Amino acid sequence: MLWAFATRRADSIDQARVILVNAIERRPNVATFHYSLACYICQLGELERAKTTLHTAFKLEPQYRTMALDDDDLKPLWEGIAAA
Repeated sequence: MLWAFATRRADSIDQARVILVNAIERRPNVATFHYSLACYICQLGELERAKTTLHTAFKLEPQYRTMALDDDDLKPLWEGIAAA
């Protein structure tokens, strides 16, 4: 997780996305991986995919829904998160 965050800041969101996709392949039940991936792909403009990924995080850890409503990376999705 920290590797992806550092990569996002130092290199690019797209490279961080790749790290998280690989992490999810290894550990698919870690909500933090799905949540962070949703943030990154939302910032890349892939809103539908971000919604799907975010909902996976919510299923694994429902408290992420509240956190998502305050996360600027997910701002384009706030209306849909609040309505769900």
